[in-house]
Amino acid sequence: MFSFLFSGGKNGDDQTPPDNAAAAPQCPAPPSDHKWEITYFAHRGRADLALILLKLAGEDVNVRWIIWATFVALRDECNAFPFRYLPTMLHEESGQVISESKALARLGAKVAKLIPDDPVIAAQADSFVDRLMDMKTTQFYVPGTPSDLVEQCRVQLEATCNALKAVMAMQEGDSDWLLGDKMCWADVSLFVEVDGLSLWDPELMAWFETAFPKLHQIVERVRSLPAVTKLLNDTEWSKGASWPPNFSYGPGSKCGCVRKGPCCDE
Repeated sequence: MFSFLFSGGKNGDDQTPPDNAAAAPQCPAPPSDHKWEITYFAHRGRADLALILLKLAGEDVNVRWIIWATFVALRDECNAFPFRYLPTMLHEESGQVISESKALARLGAKVAKLIPDDPVIAAQADSFVDRLMDMKTTQFYVPGTPSDLVEQCRVQLEATCNALKAVMAMQEGDSDWLLGDKMCWADVSLFVEVDGLSLWDPELMAWFETAFPKLHQIVERVRSLPAVTKLLNDTEWSKGASWPPNFSYGPGSKCGCVRKGPCCDE
């Protein structure tokens, strides 16, 4: 049974590793008080979709934000992360630790009953989510200045949204959602990606509304869901998931950028 203690940066307000942050952690640790516990760095990113989907399902889910030094200690001294990456999610009842952001998101979608029943439409939804989540690579690993990142993210978002529109055009009838006549996890994924990018690029929403009005309506429809609104207005979550952290971009870093905070220890 896997159960580990994650310490440091609970709310993400301390982005600088303390002197003792890499001290040997307790292995194992007391169990979580929550049904689901996601562990991720103290910023928004690859854990967002799973978290929001589980919130939409009304599940008891907590996010434990950790700093880089704590992650390294838990990874190397406790073998706490099955594939040595974050995010992970602990299911307290079974003791299982699940890895890989897409696996976590698919689990959340199943629990929330947001995977389409039709296998072909379900596969299309998977493809939408996979592509949207792949855009996180751009956000985290493109070297250069912040303006370079904004430009690359817009280029990729535009290309992705044009592809989504082409698939949507092949669907029968008109709908308020990406696929079929009701919301699925692809709609939530679109919201997560666009909302996350808007935190980098304050002018993105105005551009997105003009360039892709129907997709913008879907994003706002998801944003207005009570569980999503509550999360976005939760000061503990928004503080813990502060985005972006203290980034300064440049080539040569092992993370693709030079940053102080949860990713790199430079």
